[in-house]
Amino acid sequence: MKQTGKMLLLALCLLLAPLWAGQAEDAPVFVLSTDAGEVTLCPREMEDGLWLFLPAFAQPEQLSVQGAALEWADDEPDEDGLWYVDVLLEQEQGEPLPVTVMRSQNLRALFLFSDDPVAQGREYIEDCTGHERTASATLALVDAQGAVNHRQKITALRGRGNWTWNWPKRPYQIKLENSVDLLDTGDSANRSRTWVLLAECLDSTLLHNRITADLAKEIGLTAMDSEFVDLYYDGDYRGTYLLSEKVEVDEGRVDVLDYEKLLKKWNRKLGQNDLDALSVAEATNRFGNRFTYVQGVVEDSRPNVGAYFVEMESRDLTLSDPCYFTLRGSEHPVYALKNPEHASRSMVTYISERLQEAHDTLLAGGVNPSTGRTLQDDFDVDAFARTMLLQELSYNVDGYTYSSSYFVLRDGETRFEPGPVWDFDLSYRFYLDGRNAGATGFKDQRGWVTDFYRVPDFLERVQELYLTQLYPLICDVLLGDEYGQYLQPLTAYQSWLSASAAMNEKIWGIVNEGRFEYGASYDDEIHLLRRFLTRRSQWLYRAMTDLQPHNDRHIALWLDVGFTSPDTSLRIHTAPWQDIAVEVTGTEQLTGATEEDFALWKLNAVLSSPSGQSLEGFGVTLNGAPLTAKLQEDGTLAICAQYEDRSYRPVDYYGDDVGLIYQYEQYIADYPEVAQACGYDEEAVMDFFFNEGIYSGQVGNGLFDPHEAARLLPHVAAYLYDDWMSYYWEFLSWGCESGWMTDTNARFVPQVKDWP
Repeated sequence: MKQTGKMLLLALCLLLAPLWAGQAEDAPVFVLSTDAGEVTLCPREMEDGLWLFLPAFAQPEQLSVQGAALEWADDEPDEDGLWYVDVLLEQEQGEPLPVTVMRSQNLRALFLFSDDPVAQGREYIEDCTGHERTASATLALVDAQGAVNHRQKITALRGRGNWTWNWPKRPYQIKLENSVDLLDTGDSANRSRTWVLLAECLDSTLLHNRITADLAKEIGLTAMDSEFVDLYYDGDYRGTYLLSEKVEVDEGRVDVLDYEKLLKKWNRKLGQNDLDALSVAEATNRFGNRFTYVQGVVEDSRPNVGAYFVEMESRDLTLSDPCYFTLRGSEHPVYALKNPEHASRSMVTYISERLQEAHDTLLAGGVNPSTGRTLQDDFDVDAFARTMLLQELSYNVDGYTYSSSYFVLRDGETRFEPGPVWDFDLSYRFYLDGRNAGATGFKDQRGWVTDFYRVPDFLERVQELYLTQLYPLICDVLLGDEYGQYLQPLTAYQSWLSASAAMNEKIWGIVNEGRFEYGASYDDEIHLLRRFLTRRSQWLYRAMTDLQPHNDRHIALWLDVGFTSPDTSLRIHTAPWQDIAVEVTGTEQLTGATEEDFALWKLNAVLSSPSGQSLEGFGVTLNGAPLTAKLQEDGTLAICAQYEDRSYRPVDYYGDDVGLIYQYEQYIADYPEVAQACGYDEEAVMDFFFNEGIYSGQVGNGLFDPHEAARLLPHVAAYLYDDWMSYYWEFLSWGCESGWMTDTNARFVPQVKDWP
């Protein structure tokens, strides 16, 4: 079909949609005209009036209003990319109706139009809790130049997701009539009928899932391909979505032998065409673990003739699969079979016992006491090490503790591989109580992650991979200006998304419910993401450098300190695989801060094993520095260290002490381009900061950030707005003493030395 014909079909589809869908009562109906046809769009009533959101291919001169005249207040958009339109209704006299117009850039527009928009439109799909409602629709994917790349019939459109389904911006799953590669990768293996639209409703950067998937592919892991799109559902703009492959067994996705297809083929030969109609039964395996299976499914004498795809699930919140099992010695409640979905008793017995044997190998430190199999025999160690590193870097709350963590056992194999990385909404500093806001400490571990870390060979591989592969990727590509095969600089992602993200933000705002820390705008959210990645990657670099995997009598500790009251704001992190408790028994300031040196503090602490084990013969490091550890009579260790209070050192600027907001060394570390432009002259750099940098909100000492103060101190932002210089002077005058830095969770990692 020619391109023009495709666009005409698209126009017909759109114009048949109800014109009132998603718009305010009595609002005008906008029509976008192209050389090939017309597209109907619905304005949205916001608190500040009517808004119209255009796809990237739209041109202002192509816009008209049904039954009304259209007058543009401006020929060009303003600096925020906004046009202002006046609509004059032909049948009425009086004041024009003002409409603000925003237009996307770069992204393709994905249009969904229900076959029956009145009875089975978006409200019908979203009015359920378990995604039990489906509808038929039509999909059209239009690029930024207006070409229709795909037009497909949707046989089943439904909701998806667990927690995310409870938010106003909903995620969806679509099943097409025909297999097609919506992402246009050029690889025929990526053709599929099933696709998902991720709303990213909990992630105001919109980037968590995408950058993690790109990182995963960059280091050789499996991840789903995806693309950002502007979504229009029955003419109503719904925001920025991530069009993604679904995590499932299929060519081009989890590319293993599809056991479910084999089962359906075998059962059809016996006249059993509906496996869902078969009953589910319960049994136990030889380890005493409970499992469920489907009765009446054809058995095979070789239970590993196909591949197994297993997901960690929550029995009460996410489990919807008929076949699942438990593991002895596992903190996680249940493991669900995603494929084969309708497994027989022998199949579930086989996979549940095989994973139990592998888990026993892990719990035993790398060698199974019953079978003699090693960790390398039971797991793809390299792939799991890479996967755990991504969970660690992103501080993913769900990773190997809740759901969306997978195990793959290929046909004929006995060694498990990790499944594709997936579901990183609650990561990169997002958590309700701020545990990961500081970017320090190992991820809150339990279960599989800690068990893997206990094996020295595995930990050594994690250390090597981070230092040689992942850390350079973060520094040079994600936080730098280089490009990988898949991964891009954060600035490139932000630039590509900025126009669409602005439209998305106008509709949905910045998610702040239940979050410890959030930005005032999309750019603020990106700033927070960059800051977290910088601090997290640097902390992990220091921690990984200090690890001694083959020394099981080495205790590695990491200290970070709050901006003020360093004697009471200490936080000591231990390795999650070590059973060590730390009690700070005292602090003492040794010297005060001078223009040349930070204040020096002394720290005393006692290390103990909750199990009562004596720590005789253990060595201790704190932030990488070896410490002298004294064995006490009760088997505990006493340590003593000195550290710097890096939050303040006097700095004179024309008679004023500005040490709380400026330190030369830390400022040029954050802004090397300033140092280079000033020839690394200390006076010139300081003059630049106080004459220019301070007005744009640059961070002068690596700690006090006026942007964070504006986000997290609403009573201050209420009268200072974005006057960044005033934030600095208010902070110096009274803000520091009033606890601003405690409220903004400002912390630093000090250099540590052994007590002489």
